[in-house]
Amino acid sequence: MIAHLLVMDPKTGRVRPVAREAFHPEDVAGQIVWVDLQDPSREELAWIGGLYSLHPLALEDALKGGQRPKLEHYGTHAFMVLYDARFERRDYRVLLKEVDVFLAPGFVLTSHRLPVSSLEQAKERWIESPEAPKEGAGYLFYLIADTLVDDYFPVLDEFQEALEELEDELFFQYQPEILSKLFALKKQLLFFRRVVGPTRDAFVMLVRREVPLIGQNTLFHLQDVYDHLIRVTDAIDLYRDLVGSAVDAYMSLAANRTNDTMKRLTTISAVLMSVTLVAGIYGMNFRVMPELQWQWGYAYALGLMLAIALVLVAWFKRLRYF
Repeated sequence: MIAHLLVMDPKTGRVRPVAREAFHPEDVAGQIVWVDLQDPSREELAWIGGLYSLHPLALEDALKGGQRPKLEHYGTHAFMVLYDARFERRDYRVLLKEVDVFLAPGFVLTSHRLPVSSLEQAKERWIESPEAPKEGAGYLFYLIADTLVDDYFPVLDEFQEALEELEDELFFQYQPEILSKLFALKKQLLFFRRVVGPTRDAFVMLVRREVPLIGQNTLFHLQDVYDHLIRVTDAIDLYRDLVGSAVDAYMSLAANRTNDTMKRLTTISAVLMSVTLVAGIYGMNFRVMPELQWQWGYAYALGLMLAIALVLVAWFKRLRYF
């Protein structure tokens, strides 16, 4: 489905929509064209690919989806795979939407399966930007990439808040399920890192001017996007280390709680063993045991066991065993 087909006049900066039936590349020569496809069919990709001679391998990648972030240059045009990211706090899960971008002189094609709100933001920025008419299609490509990458920072903020919540629960509301949440968070950080890392590597090719479809001024803007990707990558690595530290803290707390439990059990066992010793001595079947014939022998044995128990409890309490 064609979400929009927009044409910008570089002289006036005016953007107008064009219907598919009325669109012919020769009619918009010298202007900037942006075609956005949502859940495209093979026929739609073949149609636009035929108009602009897009490489069949790139079109096949766009059709299948599930591609690793990358940048491919085919001489007359370039193909780049980017991702939109959102964080779902309830499940500690990063939601990714693939956005395939084709760049050619005066032409940009975006293709995606699901609605991507970042592209709507990029469209508004493109229409309102005074630089867009004179910078060409490369600047539109920059706006799309910049908007997608900027949305990574709210995801990082969500990761940070989720980690802080888990740390508070770890030290103030110790619960066994915290460990599973920490591992889930660590897994999603790794998942997010696998997207951001290759995206950063792809932008290295752009800032090194390996794709001659982008003007010098736009390259300066792309360097800023590259800097953002470095910051995002560093932040992900930092949060992964913090999650690892939180897991270590959890294991230390679990070990300390186990030690405290063992101390209490040791205290109870020592008291019971001492009391049982007295009972065992007077339970032996010897004929000559003076206390057995004593009128107060039973009370004496109970008192002795109680005294031993109280002394041991006081001693263990002094040693802070409980």
